[in-house]
Amino acid sequence: MSKKKVSIFLRAKDVCPSGYYRLLQYFYKMQDVDLTIHSVMPPSVYLWYHSHVSANRLRKLAASGFIYLLMFFSTLCALLSEFFRHPDVLIVQREVLPRLSSPLHLWLLRRLARRSQLIWDFDDDIFQSGELTQKEAKQLIEESKHIIVTSEYLRSHIPEPHLSKVMLLPTTDGDMQDIPMEQMMADRKHTFETELRMVWVATRNNIEYLVHFLPTLDEAAKRIKEQNGKQLTLEVVTSLPIPFEPKYLQMNFHQWTHELAIQKMVSSHIGIMPLLENPYTLGKGGFKLIQYMSVALPVIASEVGYNSYVVDSSFGYLVPNEQPELWVEYLLKISSSWSDYLSMSTTSKRIYDEKFSYQTNYLSWLQLVQDL
Repeated sequence: MSKKKVSIFLRAKDVCPSGYYRLLQYFYKMQDVDLTIHSVMPPSVYLWYHSHVSANRLRKLAASGFIYLLMFFSTLCALLSEFFRHPDVLIVQREVLPRLSSPLHLWLLRRLARRSQLIWDFDDDIFQSGELTQKEAKQLIEESKHIIVTSEYLRSHIPEPHLSKVMLLPTTDGDMQDIPMEQMMADRKHTFETELRMVWVATRNNIEYLVHFLPTLDEAAKRIKEQNGKQLTLEVVTSLPIPFEPKYLQMNFHQWTHELAIQKMVSSHIGIMPLLENPYTLGKGGFKLIQYMSVALPVIASEVGYNSYVVDSSFGYLVPNEQPELWVEYLLKISSSWSDYLSMSTTSKRIYDEKFSYQTNYLSWLQLVQDL
């Protein structure tokens, strides 16, 4: 039997988190798939833009024309190439051309959708963020065979006549499945005697949420040192430095790489996900929390959107934004007892396996592609 041809359009191969964790980590392991990946922008340009351009308004403005032309022609060539490839399944992750859709691109996509089975996948509120135009959204909704989203909140953006196409699939992480848990927990127990180590892994778009809560975490560091004699440390893994100088909190900044993010999650004690509530964060899929759970980390998160579905009191805490002092209280609790910590850690991994496992998602995608 010939392999099924699958073509994927995503932001940047391997280095864009949404494309990798929503799709590539599964399709790389499918033996019966002939896979082609189209990047909206080259991975090197994507990394350069997010590391050196996007946070600076003048640089962003200066580079915007170049970036758009690059995306325009790379996606145009990719769409044209698909007419010769004749894919069985065409998957669009988020959108084909961000921010400003092109009539030519939409016409080509429409023609391809008539020849292939189109699947549209997204995991953020790309309607609210403005990266998806109304014209492209309408076309993807109407022409997709399946629409894959993370939550009921994102499902609510799909018009009633097309709701039957929607499938809920959480974003998860399979890269830490084979980490030796026994050694990892022994290492954590050793550092727990003198230190409580938090980890925050995120893109630059979420830095403002962390910065908002850093004074509270600094106060928690002071209290933990006074009451439990331990240093509170925050391992920050992202693409940009954090503009904050703590008095008591030990902050270690790390430039994001895939391998380093895994290393810091494995060596930490708690994963955190602070958010402020707005229309965009209501659509977030809680991926950081699920990543933390995959390596048996207890979590503390803002009580916003999908976070409330992911977290329960058996392995973590939800903090209402109107009660930031609870961050201090919960961190004190976690730092006080290794036996309580171990119970939360074990439960975190168990619930990950039950509700958010990589294997379940892999089988869902495999079945979906096989049935088309």
